[in-house]
Amino acid sequence: MLQLMRNLTDKRDWNIDVFNDEIVAKWREEAFKAQDGAEIALVSDSLRLALKNGIAQMIKKLHSDQDQTLLNPSLFPLVFGKTLALTEG
Repeated sequence: MLQLMRNLTDKRDWNIDVFNDEIVAKWREEAFKAQDGAEIALVSDSLRLALKNGIAQMIKKLHSDQDQTLLNPSLFPLVFGKTLALTEG
């Protein structure tokens, strides 16, 4: 989506053409054709692999640290109107 917006706003006089229904229809057709042929990846393979490895290391460290105590957040839920919380500051 961001790439599409970048491509459109890089066009000369796009800020004027956006009010021309014929040009907007042409842009829509181009966008749909590009979307049909493109594979959409939200996260690149290298980033996905780096995240996976980083999380695996964190889990290993977590299991190796016996002195560390973790609290499950579901044990202490926020209940609106009952949970004491600061309203200012």
